[in-house]
Amino acid sequence: MPNDILSMEFGALREGSQPPPSSKIPVAKFQGLGLNLPAMESSIEYLIISGSLRSNSRSRAMAHFLSDCYRSQGIAAQMIDLRGVPLPFCDGEAAYDHESVLSLSNTISEARVVIIATPIYNFDVSAALKNLIELTGESWEDKVVGFLCAAGGSMSY
Repeated sequence: MPNDILSMEFGALREGSQPPPSSKIPVAKFQGLGLNLPAMESSIEYLIISGSLRSNSRSRAMAHFLSDCYRSQGIAAQMIDLRGVPLPFCDGEAAYDHESVLSLSNTISEARVVIIATPIYNFDVSAALKNLIELTGESWEDKVVGFLCAAGGSMSY
């Protein structure tokens, strides 16, 4: 998809009405919505983050599936698996200067779209993902964020 065009499928507005045809809308039309979607200058357009620390994670499987789908379509995507990233606990101080935090902040900042794949525990995303978001907060500004979740297993409530 070109970086200056946002493709949208419109659904029916109310029962019995016909949806408008698919259209391509320039991103500039969305500036009033608070979205700042500049043309990509980075090679990382789509970033997929697997937020589970379980070895046999369903959300990680979904993240890998999405990564394979992007690859098959020729879409530049990178996947980060939090299970393999040594992150400190957010302490509001020194943790922000940790090497992994700085690297992840930069990677998230460069991406235009971030897809989060996470399990649901206690009606919320994983603690590892919440920690990442706290550590890299400003990096998430002006992003399109998608959400893949796995719930209903023995560890979900």
